[in-house]
Amino acid sequence: MSFFDRWKGPLPVVVVTRETRSLVTDRMKSLGKSPSSGDVVRAVVAMVDDLLRPPAADYVAAAKVNEDEFIMFLYLSFWAGCVGNLAESRGWDGAIDCAEQISEGLREYVAFGQREYYDRGPIPLIQYAHASVSDTVDAVDATLAVMAQFLCVAERKGGLEGWHRVSILAWMAGEIIGETMALAGES
Repeated sequence: MSFFDRWKGPLPVVVVTRETRSLVTDRMKSLGKSPSSGDVVRAVVAMVDDLLRPPAADYVAAAKVNEDEFIMFLYLSFWAGCVGNLAESRGWDGAIDCAEQISEGLREYVAFGQREYYDRGPIPLIQYAHASVSDTVDAVDATLAVMAQFLCVAERKGGLEGWHRVSILAWMAGEIIGETMALAGES
């Protein structure tokens, strides 16, 4: 197999059902109005392991993506969704400070080889995505596309779509927790 065989052929479709979306939403909302960072971390890790990895398993294998890197980007997607939602009410600095305990808790589940990249956080990805696309493109879509480029799946048929189907659920879960944290901070 040559080096370029990795990029040949379409990738398998990642099937994410409405039931999967509902389960992600229900898990995050079941944490209540002011969950501890430990509860959030455990819920996110369980969500990734139980709900996001299984539908993406064939996709990850066919794309020959490092699974540790794939999981790290899912955690970054969650973190970005959380921080993005909090930034609306607290600004970027306040959002990062508010989500710090959760991001540090998730770091324990990131493979050692991926921690240096994880420690940079989602903000550089969001800023790079925003700077490299037009204002008509949604910031979430642009950021997830940048992550797909780092995973080397953006150029393959089905690559961007497959990554988006899984990562948008992680981002959505982060937004739910960010909204919960923002509401708890207002009370």
